[in-house]
Amino acid sequence: MHGGKVPYLLHGILLLLDFYSVLLLISSLRPSPFQSLIRIVEGISTRRWTRTHPQKGANCGRGMNLQGTVSSGLGRAHVFMAQPHYQDQFREILGQTAWPGTLNIQVEKEILSQYIALRQKAGIDTLDAPASARKAAQEYNVSEYPLVRVRGFLRDGVSFGGASAFHATITSGDISVKCALLIPDLTRHVDVIEVISSVFLREHLNLKDGDVVDLSLP
Repeated sequence: MHGGKVPYLLHGILLLLDFYSVLLLISSLRPSPFQSLIRIVEGISTRRWTRTHPQKGANCGRGMNLQGTVSSGLGRAHVFMAQPHYQDQFREILGQTAWPGTLNIQVEKEILSQYIALRQKAGIDTLDAPASARKAAQEYNVSEYPLVRVRGFLRDGVSFGGASAFHATITSGDISVKCALLIPDLTRHVDVIEVISSVFLREHLNLKDGDVVDLSLP
């Protein structure tokens, strides 16, 4: 009986040795801590490159954020904004009539290309914009942002041009207000956003020239 146990004992030892060999093989296939660190760094670098260098046509528009400074216009917007034909259309965009005036926002140069992309979608001439901004604008896919047309009209021999509008929210400090970005068909300023709202934004947000505001498109 004692002699019969030896083969079983040897068989068990061989199984343990085989199992140990498998563990050694798996261990040899696993990367070293240094290799793991390299892979982690490479992964982080790849993600950062993807965020800062989006592929052409990538959806960078959904949740687009624009930032700029408040500036004064020519003071003539109220002449156009008060027209009943416009106000009827603004009511459809804002849910109520708009304050008879616009808030001008000078777009930061670093994000001008995003605004140029919206202007291009509206079919507005952007030849006066820097070539680099026009080229970068092609990287943004703004197809998911609904464009609302504001129709122009003729009254008493005077032509009132059309415009394109995008729903947005303007934020200053901890106060946010629903609004719309208005891009007139005839405009010479490629880096100025005209904002319309149902409230007098300068007063409601306590704004003055030079203040920084955020504009976000849903």
